[in-house]
Amino acid sequence: MPLTLASDDPVAVALVQAIRTGDTGWLQRLLDEHPGLASARLHDGKRGSRTPLHVATDWPGYFPNGPAIVRLLAVAGADPSAPVTGGRHSKRRCTGRPAATTSTWPTR
Repeated sequence: MPLTLASDDPVAVALVQAIRTGDTGWLQRLLDEHPGLASARLHDGKRGSRTPLHVATDWPGYFPNGPAIVRLLAVAGADPSAPVTGGRHSKRRCTGRPAATTSTWPTR
């Protein structure tokens, strides 16, 4: 069973911050210190949850060192087919088109 953390848990907060700032060293330390963190479920306080890979591919679509962050998470055991649960993005998988590859250019 995957590790489960509340979104306001200090480890979850540090994990999200390391991912969003692109700090690969900090992320690697967190992954080393907390086995299973790469595949953890981060609960939003309601009924939804997501994984660190979902955080890495979240809006606005590209965080610094994104490919390196995803690689670290994958090597540490992140599941790219883990769905988001609850909320409006329920069942979204990381293997779909991330925002970084989706055009926001207006279409006719």
